Amino acid sequence: MPSEHTESEQWRECLESTSSLIVITNNRGEIEYGNPRFARALGCAEQEWQGANIWDFLRPFVRRGAVWEHMSESLAVEPRGLREDVLLQTVGHPKWFTVAIDPVFDSAGTWIRTVHVFTDCTKSKVRETVQQKMMEAMASDLPISEVMRIACHEFECLAPDVAISVLGVDEEGRLQTLAAPSLPGSVSQAIDGQQMGPLVGACGAAAYFGEAVLIEDLATDPRIVLFKELLPQLGMQAVWSSPIKARDGRVLGTFAFYFRDRRGPDGFHRFLVDVAIHLCAIALESDASRTRIHQLAYFDGLTGLPGRQSILTRLEKAIALARQAAKPLAVVVLNLGHVREINHLYGEGAGDELLCQTARRLERCMADEQIVGRLAGDEFAVILPDCDQEGALAASRSLLSALSLPLRLKRGNTVHSTAAVGISVFPEHGSDRTMLLQGADLAMYHAKRAGGSEIRMFSQELVREQRYRLSVEAALREAISGNQLELHYQPKVDLQNGAMWGVEALARWHHPLLGHVLPSSFVSIAEEYGLIDALSHWVLREACRQLAAWRAKGIAMPAVAVNMSPTNFQNSSLPGVINETLARYGLLPNDLLIEMTESIFMDETLETSAVMEALRSAGIRLSIDDFGAGYSNLERLLRLPISEIKLDKSFIQNLEVDGASKALVDAVIRMGKSLDLSVIAEGVERETQRQILLDRGCRYGQGYLFARPLPPDGVEEWVRNRIPVPAAAH
Repeated sequence: MPSEHTESEQWRECLESTSSLIVITNNRGEIEYGNPRFARALGCAEQEWQGANIWDFLRPFVRRGAVWEHMSESLAVEPRGLREDVLLQTVGHPKWFTVAIDPVFDSAGTWIRTVHVFTDCTKSKVRETVQQKMMEAMASDLPISEVMRIACHEFECLAPDVAISVLGVDEEGRLQTLAAPSLPGSVSQAIDGQQMGPLVGACGAAAYFGEAVLIEDLATDPRIVLFKELLPQLGMQAVWSSPIKARDGRVLGTFAFYFRDRRGPDGFHRFLVDVAIHLCAIALESDASRTRIHQLAYFDGLTGLPGRQSILTRLEKAIALARQAAKPLAVVVLNLGHVREINHLYGEGAGDELLCQTARRLERCMADEQIVGRLAGDEFAVILPDCDQEGALAASRSLLSALSLPLRLKRGNTVHSTAAVGISVFPEHGSDRTMLLQGADLAMYHAKRAGGSEIRMFSQELVREQRYRLSVEAALREAISGNQLELHYQPKVDLQNGAMWGVEALARWHHPLLGHVLPSSFVSIAEEYGLIDALSHWVLREACRQLAAWRAKGIAMPAVAVNMSPTNFQNSSLPGVINETLARYGLLPNDLLIEMTESIFMDETLETSAVMEALRSAGIRLSIDDFGAGYSNLERLLRLPISEIKLDKSFIQNLEVDGASKALVDAVIRMGKSLDLSVIAEGVERETQRQILLDRGCRYGQGYLFARPLPPDGVEEWVRNRIPVPAAAH
């Protein structure tokens, strides 16, 4: 059947029925034809666009003629079609189109027309464009408020009939404006800090219910009552707010469209919000992750105080300000005492609770511009701007006073904390953060060695002492491995008849460069630098070897006592080491006595208790040295598997004239008898002291009255020449 239309009419029918926007222009870009789809998109009659330049319909922020110029330049090089993405000012909302541009030439090859085919790509283009800008902002580490301001700007360009706000919701459910560039500041101020709820505007309700909320008439809706007075300033009639949710469903914030008319969102608005809340959720979760990482890096997770890195950063800034103002600045480092022991005494978490309550006390002591932070473990740091040495000492005494007050734990236990304090001052003790912090830290370690709540100011003398300790540590390490130490032995005797009861092995060290190093010095250094096990094991082996050697010579030495640190008892291998050593030299468990200081009372770990019980089970006797000098705890004493206590020499020194000393000695002797423990008195120097001890029932003694510590051959001579004391008459 022949067509009723001419060929040109058929082509026109095809152009007018297609879903694409088709425009034909002359070689100057003036519109000669536009199909009905194009007319409907523009929302204007044909006479309004007929003859107009196609690029006049682009959005204002696209440079007029830019695409046309690009096409002209390209066609001059090669006559082919082009594809470009453009934004047209269509009815209701601007839309992105991919435009295929094809030139038409006459028989002479002259460019006479251009066919433009526009295909809607709004949805993909919006996602791509807005996402790119927000991701670039996040990658640049811009504040979340700036990222959200960029989002608001981009979406307001796409929907110029609305104003947009983005609110955040904190962990307590309070609202905070992140961005609202087109709304009055008074509106944001009124919203900030409000608790989300069903009557707290559209945003508060959307956050509360986790669902989109539409208020089509702000003037009459009861949910807007809190902000009623702000409506004239707002200049809006309706609002549509949608929750921004995390992947786990938590509400992170809200994204709201404010309309100037009483209306709700159309399909394009809904599409924009779908894109927006997805991108905003990514941005808010990313910001939360960055905040968390920053929190972990710069703040202590337990106490909430600034952490080490934050303290270093703040100290650097404080030094710069002090230098600029020519004022002093003090750095105080505090080491809290007995945290580990409190954990063991009162259960897991008690030490952490002590640290947290200490942090709060330190915070309450801080004045404006003063900073407190936790360096690590049980160490805290305080920065005191405009503070000299005298002021730092006064401030440190105040801090110690605050920390010394009784502290009640949640489980009902009351504890008293101590702290060692070190101080350094800018500029006397250092010009940068590293020098000042190291100086205060060094001073703190010297205070800690002094025991209790002590304060030390940094000085070069401390540096020299520390260098000496380091040199001693290095030399001691070599001396232990090279068998360069020696043992002297001090006899223990029966006070009644002077019979030998045993000897105590005492380490001695003479270094070719350092000279005679006191045991009190190198033993503490061994404990501090992790050499105490090696030192104690050497003493154990040498003492057992010597005991076996004496017996081989026919010297009837009853037993040898070896001193060990409480730290040794934290090593589960100790019983095995002792049993192996005894077996090597053919000794029995009863031939060895292990002496330990009273500080063992503060160590109630399962490891320590297990080691002591293993030694008792093996038949090895344990003795508490210097009893009564510091940490005596009768309840703990009842639970320790010990067989002897040694009266501290401080009780013996004034025994003849001091009634209190006599009373204490009487009490310890009676306690020893009731617990079936041997009691030995240290530091017996005078015959009158021996007699008083005998009269009070003390059986054994040790001191200069009988013998000083002697080398092995000196002990042998002492035994040969020993004249027993006559038995006392009772």
